[in-house]
Amino acid sequence: MIKIDLWYWSLDLADPVNTDSRFQDYLSSDEKERANRFVKPRDKERFTRGRGRMREILAGYLNRDASTLQFDITGNGKPVLAEGPAFNLSHSGGWAVLVVAEASKDLLLGIDIEAYRPVEQGIATRVFSKAEQAALGVMARPEWEVEFFRGWTRKEAVIKATAQGFSADLSSFDVSLGPSAEVLRADPPLPSPERWYMLDLDLPQNFAGAVVGVTEGEKLALRNVVGQIKVY
Repeated sequence: MIKIDLWYWSLDLADPVNTDSRFQDYLSSDEKERANRFVKPRDKERFTRGRGRMREILAGYLNRDASTLQFDITGNGKPVLAEGPAFNLSHSGGWAVLVVAEASKDLLLGIDIEAYRPVEQGIATRVFSKAEQAALGVMARPEWEVEFFRGWTRKEAVIKATAQGFSADLSSFDVSLGPSAEVLRADPPLPSPERWYMLDLDLPQNFAGAVVGVTEGEKLALRNVVGQIKVY
């Protein structure tokens, strides 16, 4: 069993104790340059709060100063820590969630959350495999919308775990729809289905989310959950 921690925080509500200034101090020069490239101030603030708080949390696992963490970049821009722990970050709708597997430095770990929003049914042909499209095709709204976002977060978690990013062939693997979260098919070079373990996240009804890892058959189990997504 592989124990994971989940950390949730708002990207829009600033901490009253000079949070934004502290988070800016944590960022590397590259991260500060990236933040400054955002045109909209809110996007810059969200990036700073996301990366700054992520650094702060990971530094706590390593007993290090947040500003001293150095990330290696793998795949399509996925940051990792050479000394561990394994982690992955996702954000949507003004909220961020970080998953951390402290004892599993080399674990391929992915997480995704999505806020429900209007979506055209034709988008399913671009993000789902033939089998997934067939499963969605027999559903009527609003069930279709629920399963669309449930399936989407499961697929995004898979490609984030393997650092494939936008280069991923989304038709090369199938995830389940419905309450049981699984990887059903995975073509090489993806790890085969039995090597994955997937969990849905317990989120407010207007959010979907999933976490997945290449665990080689071991289960992912929640150890700690810090914070929660609140709908205002």
